[in-house]
Amino acid sequence: MILLVQIPDYGPNVKSQDTYILLQTIGQLLSEPLEPYVPLPLEARHVYFESRARSLAEQAEFYGVSKTGLIRSYRTLVEAGLLREPEVRPAGFGPWVNLPAAGEWLGYGVRYAEPAHRSGFGFGLPTGFNCRLIRSEMLPPDPPLCIAGASTVVSAPEREGILINPIDKHVITGPDLTPGAYVLMSVLDAIRIGKPRELAHARSELKKLLDNAQVIQNRLHNEFKEYRAT
Repeated sequence: MILLVQIPDYGPNVKSQDTYILLQTIGQLLSEPLEPYVPLPLEARHVYFESRARSLAEQAEFYGVSKTGLIRSYRTLVEAGLLREPEVRPAGFGPWVNLPAAGEWLGYGVRYAEPAHRSGFGFGLPTGFNCRLIRSEMLPPDPPLCIAGASTVVSAPEREGILINPIDKHVITGPDLTPGAYVLMSVLDAIRIGKPRELAHARSELKKLLDNAQVIQNRLHNEFKEYRAT
C-alpha cells in the first residue's frame, strides 16, 4: 500500500543570493542620511535622484551578480513578500522593501536557512559584534569573528580570528560593501551564530537598523513623488 503525503507549499525558496540582494538593497537605504534631515530643495532633487539612477545591468554590476541572477532574485523576493514594486519609487534604489517582513526573515528565518559554521582560525573581514560600526553594549568576542578572505569594506581591514562562512559567496567575491550593507551583514552574522544572550542583542540591533531604513525609505518615497510631480 502506497501512502500519498501532501507536502505543504511554503512559498518561494529564498536562496542565499536572494538574501544577499535583500541585504544590499536595505544597505543602500542605510547608507543615506538619517533624521534630523533637511529636505532637499526641489531644484536639487533632479541631481540627487538622477545621480543614483541605475539600470538593471548597472545594479547587477553594483552587487557583483549577473543581470539574469539579479532579475531572478528580485522575482523570488517579490513573490516571498520581502520586496514589492510600487508604481513610483526612487530611481536607483531598487524595489521597495517590505521592511516588517524583511525583519522577520532576517531576524528569525536566515539563522536556520543559512546557518553559520566555524571553520578554523585565520584572516578575514570582522563580522558580528566585531564590526566596529555596531554601537552596542555587547563586548565583541575575542578572538574576533571573521569571514575568510580579503575585506570588501574599505574602512574595515582584515583581522585574525575565528572564521565563519558568509551569508553568501558574493560577500567575498562581489565589490566593496557599503557601510550600510556591512553593518547589516554583521548583525545578521551575529544572529546566525549567536547564543541566546548575543542573539537577543543582535535582534534588537536589527530592529534599530530596519526602523532607520523605514524612516529613510518613507522620506525618499515622498521626496521622489514631489520630484516626479514637478
